[in-house]
Amino acid sequence: MNSHRPRSATWFSVSLLIVLITAPAFAREGRSFDRRNLDGRQLLLRAEQVDAVAEQFDLEILEKHQTSDGPLWLVATRSTKAAAKLVAALGRDTQVKSASTVALASLPAMTLAAAVAEQETSADLAMVGDVISPCLALIDATGVWRGYADQRAVQKTNLHLGQLIDGYWCGFGMTVAVIDTAIDAQHPLLAEAMVPGHDFIQDTSGPDATQTTALDTKTRAIVESTNVLVRGGQGSISMLDASAVIMGGDEEDADVLAELATTGPFYGHGTMVAGLIRLSAPAAKIMPLEAFDDGGVGHPFDIVRAIDYAVDNGADIINMSFSISEATPELLEALRRARRKGVMTVAAAGNDGATTQIFPAGYDPTIGVAATDLGDELTEFSNYGLSNAALTAPGSGVVTLFPGGLYATGWGTSFSTPLVAGTLALIRNYYSSYNAPTHDLVRLHALVGTDYQSHLWDHVLSSGRLDTAGAVIEARY
Repeated sequence: MNSHRPRSATWFSVSLLIVLITAPAFAREGRSFDRRNLDGRQLLLRAEQVDAVAEQFDLEILEKHQTSDGPLWLVATRSTKAAAKLVAALGRDTQVKSASTVALASLPAMTLAAAVAEQETSADLAMVGDVISPCLALIDATGVWRGYADQRAVQKTNLHLGQLIDGYWCGFGMTVAVIDTAIDAQHPLLAEAMVPGHDFIQDTSGPDATQTTALDTKTRAIVESTNVLVRGGQGSISMLDASAVIMGGDEEDADVLAELATTGPFYGHGTMVAGLIRLSAPAAKIMPLEAFDDGGVGHPFDIVRAIDYAVDNGADIINMSFSISEATPELLEALRRARRKGVMTVAAAGNDGATTQIFPAGYDPTIGVAATDLGDELTEFSNYGLSNAALTAPGSGVVTLFPGGLYATGWGTSFSTPLVAGTLALIRNYYSSYNAPTHDLVRLHALVGTDYQSHLWDHVLSSGRLDTAGAVIEARY
């Protein structure tokens, strides 16, 4: 199928050229187990009588997470060679509900690049215009930069029309949890939206779960993939892979940008995701749940904890712009718990340009999101297939926010996903009940309300691209 897929060539204006191949960072200290799972001995285990199971199978108990379905344990075997056989043996034990080896989650790892801008287009890029959306006017009545507020992805998905149909609710009363890297809670367009979250790597709550300190852009990192730093300039560059363009810095900052390229490439990913949720549902609150380290790696034990935390602390939607290559039964159970409570979960389909099933996008309770370009063609990098993607959303040249009060432009399913999460916040307002039937109705509205695209047949479940207005109309009527 991939042989006849359309090839994407997205062009954007940029200002300086740097190239970075991402490298993994070391795990943070201060917790009872290695979150990078370097020795391959870790297992996820659901069992009530864990002491008896641990003694019988010679397991080391590392950590416990209490769920509404019973305890989840992180344990370690004595030998990596025995792990696979041990999981099979544990599965046959009547004391064990489930057991699986640990497959780490990841944010897409890609490269950094930029090109010189043309001066004549600088003014348009930097211009602040009147806000068309009444919802964005709630953030800044004097006008939000139009490159963000009225970008082509907004126009393509009828986002402003959806907000108008929504009767100016704008996602009011909704909370969207973001399981990702840290978020800049001091960004001018995010500061009023943040609610307390949790850092599952350091195991701290409140402000420490976000990037709240003053940001020095000379020493901070870029985000995932192909990245460019720009201030007030436009040029042209072909983006055929998932990427991110940071708008801040000019030609005089070449040394600064070179220094930025030497630091962790995933810094800012959570802020970029949050910026698109803020764009889609400006009145909704954002709950930061940090489960990914500076190397873009997340542990499934932390992700399960984050999902349960979101459900237990008032989240209505959970955004997951990451992927896991292997099925994890314990993650599926967490998603099922969210569904029973009426909490929507949405996940990125991934950036491998393949139909290989990934998770959590591949699990039924979750809405998997593929990326299309601004011509409604599936991007070259986006995963697709009925098991991965329920719908598509713009994921090519999408303008969002970046730490330090900056803006960024992203390419990737990471940035398609929050557009869907924000739309879910708009339509979730039409239901006051929190249960599985409500969850399923909201999911149905989002899928039935898409803009049908015949060439997406057999590529995504709904055969459609996100249409915020269409989804809101489905929910309203």
